[in-house]
Amino acid sequence: MNSKPKFANRVVIITGASSGIGKETALTFAREGAITILSSRSKDKLDLVADEARKFNPNVRVIPADVSSQAQVQALVSAVVEEFGRVDVLINNAGSAATGNIESSNFVKDIRELFEIDYLGKVYCAQAVLPLMRQQGNGFIVNLSSVVGRKAFPGFAAYSTAMHAISAFSDALRQELEGTGIQVATVHPALTQTNFFEGFAQEEIPASFRYMTPLPAAIVANKILKTVLNKKARCIIPWQPRLVILGDSLSANLGDLVVRLLKNRIFMRSIGMYKGSTYQLSNPQKSNVSENPASNRS
Repeated sequence: MNSKPKFANRVVIITGASSGIGKETALTFAREGAITILSSRSKDKLDLVADEARKFNPNVRVIPADVSSQAQVQALVSAVVEEFGRVDVLINNAGSAATGNIESSNFVKDIRELFEIDYLGKVYCAQAVLPLMRQQGNGFIVNLSSVVGRKAFPGFAAYSTAMHAISAFSDALRQELEGTGIQVATVHPALTQTNFFEGFAQEEIPASFRYMTPLPAAIVANKILKTVLNKKARCIIPWQPRLVILGDSLSANLGDLVVRLLKNRIFMRSIGMYKGSTYQLSNPQKSNVSENPASNRS
């Protein structure tokens, strides 16, 4: 642990903390002295993360919860408040994934599930902590969205829609809370090496990601930490996706062109997003499926 931990005695709740971005974020905040609350549906996986975090910080708690259940979210926050009396930071990370075209027979089912978990889960968590943060006069809410929460990708319509909803929710909430001392940030990672695509066949992964070297989850976690420290309202990781967002802001056709270029290995290498490894190659133990946050964020 650093000699001067940046989050000593600050209470930080991290949803989706059992793997991927959530796990690395939990470890990152724990190293900085935070009282780290780990939450996800799997207690067994959370216990493993907690054991790792306690090697350098004993102030770790495991509270399982399914964020799609408003009652479970409220119970999570109530348990934290009962023990510690406050919540300083909420990392709204828990989420799920879906791929497929809009005409797919599963599209409506997928989008309902994504809105229940990825979107409403974040709404429930934010609503649960806000009364306490208002009482404290301070707090920080980080909502994990995605690069596709700024520019939708083909074959990823359901997920892109949910991520756009999170972005809109964060923007509105940030403005509503102006002057309260409560900060709101949206984090937009590109493809990250987590379990996001676990269970999907390689051909089900949208073509735009096939020549993209995924970000290590620890890099995203460090950016989340810096977002809170620097009180940033938005963080896009890495810098290259801003080319897509900038192009789209100038012209929808230009934005679409940049998305199509993502399928080109030479283009991806030229902008530094393809370094010779793909999602599959980064997961040799899963040769026929891809794995990515929420909690993989792509």
